[in-house]
Amino acid sequence: MPAAPPFDDSKIAAIRLLQGAVYRDDGAAWELLLTHEQKLSEFFTSLRLTLVVSEADGFAFIRQMEEEELPEGYEKLPLLMRRTRLGFDATLLAVLLREELRKFDEENLDSEACVIAESELYSAFADFFAEAQDEKRLQNRFKSACSKLDEIGFIKQLTTDPPQLNVRPIIKARLTPERLRETRQQLLDHLKPNKESDDAEIVATDHEADG
Repeated sequence: MPAAPPFDDSKIAAIRLLQGAVYRDDGAAWELLLTHEQKLSEFFTSLRLTLVVSEADGFAFIRQMEEEELPEGYEKLPLLMRRTRLGFDATLLAVLLREELRKFDEENLDSEACVIAESELYSAFADFFAEAQDEKRLQNRFKSACSKLDEIGFIKQLTTDPPQLNVRPIIKARLTPERLRETRQQLLDHLKPNKESDDAEIVATDHEADG
């Protein structure tokens, strides 16, 4: 068995990034990421990945390089990550959350976290559907969409009473202003009469996950 190389604590941050986004409140992993940012960036580039770090907003993640970003020869590498499309409900919720974060950035300069009541977000979500919608079914759709966005790191569901959601600033990087405009239009198109929205798939943002 070959000898293991000397321990390198940058690998702790690398593994955490491969598991998902890393945030400022992740403590040691965040500090290691900042300490070894250059090394990590070079490592991920060698795997056809891009390291995105926002110190101001306190988050970092890796994404698959787009075709036009690839250095010569790197197109030969197989993809390490897969992209998961958000369905209609999760996309709608992501757009609503992105708007909440925009308002928060403009109006709450002294506060670090954007927190919204779950009931308030549900009201905004329900406004997009006809009054004839079954209330219980709509609530289940909302809960499912929340779970999906929690899973990919857009929100953190807080154990408060009443329930609240922490809107993660990473959504700004995943849902840029240009993509936000495009997605809003796609949502409006799917909400037109005679359109079935339940099974619609719209790309609000592509979430890379190890696959």
